[in-house]
Amino acid sequence: MYLEFIGLSGVGKTEIIKKCFQKKEIDLVDEFDLVKLSKPKYLLAFIAALFLLLRISTISFKSAIYLATSKAGLKLLLSLGSRKFSIARFSKKNNTLLVDSGVLIPFIESVMVDDLLWDESLIKSILSIMPLPDVIIHVYTNENLSYQRFINRSYTKYSCSGKMDGVYITRFKFSKANKCLLFILKHLEMKSIKIVHYNNKQQIDCQVLGDDIKSIIG
Repeated sequence: MYLEFIGLSGVGKTEIIKKCFQKKEIDLVDEFDLVKLSKPKYLLAFIAALFLLLRISTISFKSAIYLATSKAGLKLLLSLGSRKFSIARFSKKNNTLLVDSGVLIPFIESVMVDDLLWDESLIKSILSIMPLPDVIIHVYTNENLSYQRFINRSYTKYSCSGKMDGVYITRFKFSKANKCLLFILKHLEMKSIKIVHYNNKQQIDCQVLGDDIKSIIG
């Protein structure tokens, strides 16, 4: 079983992973292999991205053209190609939990940072050929609070003081990313992907999260 987190930047995904899983404050932590995706060489990521593009073109030629001719589309393809290559090596293991972004977060970041012009056809065509997780842990709180946390958080590897990859994330960009996130969740629910919704409004409660995960995975 393969699990991954999804949520807006600043909502607290990293803090939850550290507190509940890496510090073992959640009862079922020993049942999971905590995995961080390794980055393949650029050539392998490029080849994987090319195969993705070819497969997408058979589903939605319009989406494939956009991905191949836009900066946002090319970056997304390379990101997803890299992840698809890495995930293929462990997705058959039992109870694997990604401790960094998997195949879903790149969509959110692409909308927020690179202004990806997404629509239903684009998202559905890509997701139809990606190795999707068996369980998604959706960390959320209200959008305004998420944005304030994002703006106020200290330096991380990817962001600092409201910027991500050197791009200042406005409230409008953040809202567009949230709309993409909600669409992805709705689409995956229709595909019977199991989703744990965890409201991280206040202090992290590993016991509550653990119980929610247990109820989903059985």
